[in-house]
Amino acid sequence: IVKMDRWLITGSEEEHIFSNYFSIGIDAEIALSFHQKRNANPEKFKSRIGNKLQYILSSYPQITKITNLCSSITLMVDGTVIDIPKVQGIAILNLPSYGGGNRFWGQLKLKEIMMGLKETNYNDKVLEVVGFENAVHLGGCVSGTSVPLKIAQGKVIIIMFKEDIAAQYDGEPYIQ
Repeated sequence: IVKMDRWLITGSEEEHIFSNYFSIGIDAEIALSFHQKRNANPEKFKSRIGNKLQYILSSYPQITKITNLCSSITLMVDGTVIDIPKVQGIAILNLPSYGGGNRFWGQLKLKEIMMGLKETNYNDKVLEVVGFENAVHLGGCVSGTSVPLKIAQGKVIIIMFKEDIAAQYDGEPYIQ
């Protein structure tokens, strides 16, 4: 038995608690699209393989969509505003893995260590922030053929939204 961090998301209207991850942008849009389709037609979502196919189909519109998350949010980590690279999605991770068990933080390179980044752990009271350039990059990260962009690590993460954006915590999608 080991202790695991739990994190509070405070929004303008409600609060959520997550243990695994919180994400905004492209992966949350795909999850929200799938969720809405499943709620509208539950009879079409009874097979595990069929659900996976529907999830893949839900991601298709996102492949051609071009958005830049850095113009829609401001990200602060431990009181410092972070320059966000051109990404369409950001995941804030408590676990070393994401998207079916792939190690999203991975082993650190010397350059990352010099930037002050540390190894990740689920009970270190620190969150990791990673980014996805687009749907193809996200797919590569989930399949293990690519790695997400390491953006920051910290204990207090504040995201200021300039517009409504799809978000999800531990697989529960909604509009933030």
